[in-house]
Amino acid sequence: MSRPASRSEVLKRFRNSIHANQVIIGSGAGIYRQVSVKDSLVAYFLLALGVGISAKLIKGGGADFIALYNSGLYRVHGLGSLAGLMPYGDANAIVCDMVRPHDILYAMPTRTAIQQILTIQGHPKAQTILPQIKLLPVIAGVCATDPFRDLSVFLPHLRSLGFTGIQNFPTVGLIDGNFRQALEETGMSYNKEVEMIALADSLDFLTIPYVFTVEQAVDMTNAGADVIVVHFELTNQGSIGAKNAISIDDAAKVAQEIRDAVVNIREDIIVLVHGGPISTLETFKDIMKDTRGVHGLLGASTFERIPLDTTLPGTVKEFKELEVEKN
Repeated sequence: MSRPASRSEVLKRFRNSIHANQVIIGSGAGIYRQVSVKDSLVAYFLLALGVGISAKLIKGGGADFIALYNSGLYRVHGLGSLAGLMPYGDANAIVCDMVRPHDILYAMPTRTAIQQILTIQGHPKAQTILPQIKLLPVIAGVCATDPFRDLSVFLPHLRSLGFTGIQNFPTVGLIDGNFRQALEETGMSYNKEVEMIALADSLDFLTIPYVFTVEQAVDMTNAGADVIVVHFELTNQGSIGAKNAISIDDAAKVAQEIRDAVVNIREDIIVLVHGGPISTLETFKDIMKDTRGVHGLLGASTFERIPLDTTLPGTVKEFKELEVEKN
């Protein structure tokens, strides 16, 4: 079985899982495939910048799809996911660099010094992540408000890199208050993200947008979204997680309201949840128990960060506390 090449093939897989009473699981994957390099200095910098195998391991766990976006890379650096909303790099370039056999550090803060190392004669280019996950559709997180890219050109470019689907991340949906109002008034609005999903739909991409309200969910459904992901904001737990996430009860109510609204528009739409209190299997079970018609989870920190955050310190401590006999 090969990677699904079309939206219809992916949706068929998803619906077969749903009909078999299986949940749909998607995961973020911000860690690059390991690179074999001879130069120790190159190896040091590549390892320091998040070269790893999370995508391969996530696939091995049975995930249905993988989503790549800039915040996954920042989590590898030990930063919270909201770093993806900050001006630390070109979000759309980072996503491209995560899959193409090309210098992977474009637009990163240490770009000049690292790129000098990467251009050492004979240095093997970074390997694409896609060969590690041959059977899974890969979704690109795209910043729809990027004023420097024509999305009618950029989205087809993403297809040429091997992406099957499109998601709206970074998203202004995570921003509120006066800043959000100013963004909306100056053209950097959530509606730009809706327009991008409509464009992606017309190009036959799988579309998996994040939504935060019933109104946004309705707009995205009308734009042609295949999968609606109810976003509960920053995931809690761990050293860089949220401290005050929405409660499970409130999250379940929001998810149910959004699910009911979109199903009234299109009965076959798929609904997933993401973030907030859903940081463990138990909290995911609670959400599924308290809702009707929710089909699964798109986890990012839930799968990438928290398992490492909760197990690595203890593992190191166990080794450190080993007492050895004196000779």
